[in-house]
Amino acid sequence: MSETDAELARRWLAANGVVRTGPGEWDDNGVLRDVGAMAHAWAEETATVAAPGGGWDPAFALRLTFGLLDLLDHYWVTHELSHLVLTEPSVAGAFWAGCRRRLEAPEEPEALTYSLGVDWFEDARTVGTAFGETLGRDVGALRSPAPGLLHRARHVLTNSGPVPWELKRPVHETAVDVPELREALFRGLLHGYHDFYGKLEPSEALALLRRLRLPEGTEHLAALETVLAAGHRNHYASPEAWPRAGRNLPREPHG
Repeated sequence: MSETDAELARRWLAANGVVRTGPGEWDDNGVLRDVGAMAHAWAEETATVAAPGGGWDPAFALRLTFGLLDLLDHYWVTHELSHLVLTEPSVAGAFWAGCRRRLEAPEEPEALTYSLGVDWFEDARTVGTAFGETLGRDVGALRSPAPGLLHRARHVLTNSGPVPWELKRPVHETAVDVPELREALFRGLLHGYHDFYGKLEPSEALALLRRLRLPEGTEHLAALETVLAAGHRNHYASPEAWPRAGRNLPREPHG
């Protein structure tokens, strides 16, 4: 069996005097570090390391840094990964393949999804590539998704608030008919309304929301329907609309 990225990183760290001593705890040559301190101490090292045979090998650095991410699940490691792939386009394919593989886990890889949002989806220069590579290009397969793709779609949709509407439209039109993705699609719409960079198309978003057939009483559903029906695209463009929507909702009767 080939060595995983995490095993590679663990072995490389051990060769440099770093070993895990417990959950979230590491001994770095006699200095005890938590995962945050480890990420800041070693992520740049792994992203710029020379290959075992000597010389610069971005593919090796990418694997090693992905392995460090698997061990630490910390945002700073993803920051160094983003810098690596933007400065070394030759590893872009391997980078996005690594992202897709990690997004196909049942549990959300939170450091990675956070990085997708703030480093890739919020940047107009990179959002098209990032959304396409992580989900957009697989829209056809969403009609009968394999479990891994279902997990990936759920993680990406939930965090897709900053992605421009025109990029998301084809994915939305398919995902709305996949019952397992309806909650993630709702979360993505809600995130898009409240994200500083998000801009919903009110009439389309409202129609999509109604097609989801979410249970009555779903938290924030009625308020989101209200602001969309009033034509609001984003909380920051109309900051008074959301609180007003909440005040105007019918109150639950008391028994």
